[in-house]
Amino acid sequence: MKNENALENTSEGKSTSASQVVSTTPAPAAPGTTQGVESSVAKTLRILDNTETVMGRPRQIIDAGLIGMCIAFLISLLGMQQKAIDAHLNTAVIAFGIALPLLGWGYLQAALKPKPVPGWLVLQAILLGSWAAEGLGELAAYIGILFVLWHFSFSAFLAALLASGFVVIVVPILSFIGLFIYALVNAKELARKQQATGPAAPSAAPVQAQETQSKRP
Repeated sequence: MKNENALENTSEGKSTSASQVVSTTPAPAAPGTTQGVESSVAKTLRILDNTETVMGRPRQIIDAGLIGMCIAFLISLLGMQQKAIDAHLNTAVIAFGIALPLLGWGYLQAALKPKPVPGWLVLQAILLGSWAAEGLGELAAYIGILFVLWHFSFSAFLAALLASGFVVIVVPILSFIGLFIYALVNAKELARKQQATGPAAPSAAPVQAQETQSKRP
């Protein structure tokens, strides 16, 4: 009996160990996953093949000008003594250091022009993010210019700040007023034309009625 129990225990242990070995073996990959990876790679290659490279766009010209300005300012600081660099120039250096990589990335991404193919919206979203980073770089370059002006004269800094506020706030208001006046003038001209052409149409109706009555026997 003891031998039989020992044989049963050993057989049970072997069966459990075999089941554990079977359970630990990795399951084969589903064919759908490989097809999904292949399809995503194919979509990416198709999007890249249908992407044009356009140079000389207005965004690139602006970015290139700002990058050149930042580099020229940093080169000019090399010939200055350390004592001549005050807090304003130090802030300008930090702003230009932030602006350079953002403007460089925006310059490269502005050259890409995706075509409407399946999956192109993903690349378009990436380009929109690059455009936002480019805007931050332009803002940092503008802040650096303001602090450079502040280094030379606070009046120049204040004048540039007020001019910027005028462009951002007052100019859109004036444009809206001009658009409202233009629409009002066009409405008056249209009303005059309708008044000029309105009485002529009913006056021709009695003449036609008289002609038809005269033609009747």
